[in-house]
Amino acid sequence: MITYNSARDRLQSGDVLGTKGRNIIGRLIRMASAETINHVALVHRDNDGVWVTEMQEGKGYVGPTPASQWIRDNNAKGKHVFWGQFPGELRGHSCHQKFAKQMEGTRYAWWTFPLIFVSQFVPFIKAPEGYVVCSTYVQMDWEIAKYAKMEGSADPGNFFSHANNITRIV
Repeated sequence: MITYNSARDRLQSGDVLGTKGRNIIGRLIRMASAETINHVALVHRDNDGVWVTEMQEGKGYVGPTPASQWIRDNNAKGKHVFWGQFPGELRGHSCHQKFAKQMEGTRYAWWTFPLIFVSQFVPFIKAPEGYVVCSTYVQMDWEIAKYAKMEGSADPGNFFSHANNITRIV
């Protein structure tokens, strides 16, 4: 477990932040996916700082939010925040920021939850393009960054089985 100040200089574009929330939706997602993480977001680093972009229920694309604020806000809500390093060669590459820019205005697709649940048992099933939840948002980014080792539609916990150096941030 580390503090944000300890992690700040090591966070890179393409890294994933995940939360384990306590609300009913978070519990349902964890139960349906058999994972401990129910939400994921992307880290972006540029000359101005470290940022987080994500797909939020009811809002769609959100960000960029200062990473310090995102982590502080989620911890304050009683969520556990985890950080995993992007496992591909393009960790820190600008392709992650370009992808996030392209996703601005994208809506959240509630109806894809059942499809993502089914994909846990039938790995070749993927959510249709243009319909995005938090995990498909991160999966699309990782695929653009040439990391395509996940079959089907990923659920939030899948990223942490692929990520390097998983750490809880408080």
